Amino acid sequence: ARAGCVTTRVASEGSSDMTDPRSQQQLLQGDHGDEIAAPRPTEQILDVGTPVEHHNLYIELKVLSGDQDHRVQWKEAARWLKFLEVVEPDVQKWSKPHVSTLPLQSLFRLKAHIPTMVTLFDLHASELSDVADAVLNEMVSSDVLAQDMRRTVFSVLSQKQGLVSGFDWSSSPAHSSPVGISLPSRILTKVSRLWKEERKILENSELCEVLVGELDGLSHPVVGFVRLADGIVVQDLATNVALPVRFLFILLGPPGNKDLYLDIGRAFATLMSDEEFCKVAYKATGREDLLVGLDNFLDTLTVIPRSQWDPATRIEPSPSVPGVSKASSFKSVDDKPRFHKIPFAGLVSDIKRRYQWYWQDIRDGLNIQIIASIIFIFFANVTHAMTFGGVLFSFTEEHFGPLESILAVGIGNFIFSLFAGQPMILLGVSGATLVFEKLVFSFCDQQHIPFFNFRFWIGFWSLIFATIVTAFNVSGVIRVFTRFTQELYTCLVAFMFMYDAIEKLFTLETDAVDSVRWETCWNTTLNATTFLSDLSSCTGNTTWILVNDLASCRYGNVSSAISYVNPGILLQSIDSCSVGVPLHNMTKVVSSGAYVMSFVLFIGTFLTAFYLRKFRDTNLCTDLVRRYMSLFAIPISVAIWVCVDQLVGYQTKKVDIPNVLEGRHMLTKDRSASDMIVNPMGNGLPVWAVFAAIIPGFAITFITFMATQITSLVVNRADNKLKKGGGYHLDFFVVGIVGFVCCLLGLPFVTGAIIRSITHVQSLHVFAPSDIPGEKLKFKGVIEQRISSFGLGVLASISIIAYPVFALFPMGLLYAVFFFVGTTALFGVQFLDRLFLFITPTKYWPDYKYLRNVRNRTMYIFTAIQLSVLAFICIFKAVPDLNLLFPVVIVLLGTGRYLLGFILPSREIELMDNPIPQKLYPECVKRMKGESMLYQKNKTPEVELAPLIIPERS
Repeated sequence: ARAGCVTTRVASEGSSDMTDPRSQQQLLQGDHGDEIAAPRPTEQILDVGTPVEHHNLYIELKVLSGDQDHRVQWKEAARWLKFLEVVEPDVQKWSKPHVSTLPLQSLFRLKAHIPTMVTLFDLHASELSDVADAVLNEMVSSDVLAQDMRRTVFSVLSQKQGLVSGFDWSSSPAHSSPVGISLPSRILTKVSRLWKEERKILENSELCEVLVGELDGLSHPVVGFVRLADGIVVQDLATNVALPVRFLFILLGPPGNKDLYLDIGRAFATLMSDEEFCKVAYKATGREDLLVGLDNFLDTLTVIPRSQWDPATRIEPSPSVPGVSKASSFKSVDDKPRFHKIPFAGLVSDIKRRYQWYWQDIRDGLNIQIIASIIFIFFANVTHAMTFGGVLFSFTEEHFGPLESILAVGIGNFIFSLFAGQPMILLGVSGATLVFEKLVFSFCDQQHIPFFNFRFWIGFWSLIFATIVTAFNVSGVIRVFTRFTQELYTCLVAFMFMYDAIEKLFTLETDAVDSVRWETCWNTTLNATTFLSDLSSCTGNTTWILVNDLASCRYGNVSSAISYVNPGILLQSIDSCSVGVPLHNMTKVVSSGAYVMSFVLFIGTFLTAFYLRKFRDTNLCTDLVRRYMSLFAIPISVAIWVCVDQLVGYQTKKVDIPNVLEGRHMLTKDRSASDMIVNPMGNGLPVWAVFAAIIPGFAITFITFMATQITSLVVNRADNKLKKGGGYHLDFFVVGIVGFVCCLLGLPFVTGAIIRSITHVQSLHVFAPSDIPGEKLKFKGVIEQRISSFGLGVLASISIIAYPVFALFPMGLLYAVFFFVGTTALFGVQFLDRLFLFITPTKYWPDYKYLRNVRNRTMYIFTAIQLSVLAFICIFKAVPDLNLLFPVVIVLLGTGRYLLGFILPSREIELMDNPIPQKLYPECVKRMKGESMLYQKNKTPEVELAPLIIPERS
């Protein structure tokens, strides 16, 4: 059993008393005895020899205890799955995971025992008895243990080991069956427990057993440490999980100091739960290496005064602690566009960098989370397209409408998902494009030129300009649009989403009517008692009203007759009225029930989706349930409230997508419904109009450039932990192609949709599974793929033939999704966090990193400037005719951020914002920046805040 192991022998005279003050003084002075070699630095320990892979450790602390029959057995006292769980003594169950804390003296006592500890490194063994035999032989040969105590200690190490909750792992088919438990029940219990416990363990984990206790016959404590050559599942150990054992720590001592032994065992287990010490334990070749690891661990401790903290209080795990996790860190790619002197160099670079991931994008899209994302972004984009399509319907006198907007979104995202560099970006109709379409239509109407044919040439010139912009690598200019500009643009569009949702909800009041309508025929001689059941009897000179039910009309006055009819009830037809009262002035009857129901659907859908989205952060149900409830928050909430709407029965306003299968064509002007492709010179388009389209072609290029590039910046920022990078030059070029295709098909222009792109990214967030008890959920990255935007394009394109399905969705429900999109886009916006600090007392401020190094005055000024600019652009955006100039405002925002570098300390600004390239500033400003950086280097270095715990750095 001892073949191939490295042993360390120590004379028994070197033993030190754990309570001897002189020993503690020697430890504090660093005196470890004459037989300990000079310690090596931790770096040398980890680098020496052949590489050794260290695993995650599952650590168990077991205490030797006796029962009423004076029989001893090992009982679990604590375990570490990164955080500590102890056995509650009164109820025999595991406690809530918490941070491990220790008395400082327990570490010194452990340090006192390391010089006298018997160590076996790389021991080959397959049974616990072999390990015990090797350790005891080494103790006896080293005079640490008396020969007459060997048999007793061996018997103790081989004793039965018990588990918490009354289940004995040793009750395997090879052992006798427990009384009262049948074989199938026992097997099921074992399998159930094994699955429940092992799912908490990190992959490739190994077991570390810590055994402590007091034993009669010993004159002094005996300590042993064993590292097996290979992890082996030892059947003799009673463990909750079937993991290979790699480490074994044994501490047995004379009676009377059980609590001290337990503290030392907890200290060693806590050391092994530390990631750095664990690496040392895997690489150590002697006790001096373990001492170096312990000293390094002691250097990281923070002592909390006992007057400020009760040691009995359990500390909750922090969400930002370092250590081992299943989450693989995503290294953000620096793919910001740069200026190139070579034409199309940026485009070629984007293609090379991004297309190498093309097939990986498709494989990553084969995930159930993608289905939830597609449903979510479909509702968000269709609602937005219908809203803006209604505005286009009036702006262009029915040339465009909701159907064209939906098709433009579908076709645009379909093409973009196939060829773009960053497929996480979504395209849609924006406010600036609405004003642009309005101005173009007004020009065509005044000049009497065909609208669709003129737009074809606008799209053509726009594609030419996009090619020129891409050739000269103009996208590099967006490096000046930092977080300052991105957050203002995000907040503005998010507020517009929320405002539009509320505004549209209130407009439902004029539409929520229960099947009530009227038509007027011009006849002054009417008889209120005559009813016609056939509406075709209304021949040109008759007034009639449609209602739900027949009601008696007993008076010769039409208004009196209607007073006998409940609101929303149908009077089939009135042929004539003797009093001669015409009905063309009668007002529409509004159903208040349907209007209120729309409000209920709006509030219910939003709150359901919002709290289901947050359900992932709660402790309710299992991890799997929380995950899928959060992923499918929008589909679940929509399904619930559609069913509620159908059950209640109010005739709420429903989605009105034109049904092309019933003859409601999308094209009614300038061309027939079958003419899907626009003829460039058709409908008598004059030649001069081809060249006149250059100016609006440049305007729409500028609009799409600013909207798409700002959206790209927000999607690709480091907070999202994207690992595949983006493609700024490629994305804009593809948007130019999409614009030309839309003009060719007679559809509105689409640009980068920042809010829908943000929510698209959020719907694909991936979090590291919190399988370790007590570990907080950690953001891992985003599922970067092309399937979700491709699915949106397909689903939106075919939605025009799915009219019966979408006719079930109330508009109040879709406006709630609209509002939800705007709300969730504001999560994580630093500007809003700083804004709330204005009304929060300083002592309650959260510990944001930038607050440690930025003066309050600078933060106040920077935030106040952002707030003032946001108020200005909101007022600017409120004037519809100025929306076309909005991209110019975005350029001015970037300029304003550049000028802030002359006013406020650049060092502090860059902590709250992204830096602007130094070469864009004059030499005098560079020197100012250099002085700021010099000041930063010469000032007293900031002390890194260690966790306020004892003793774990992890």
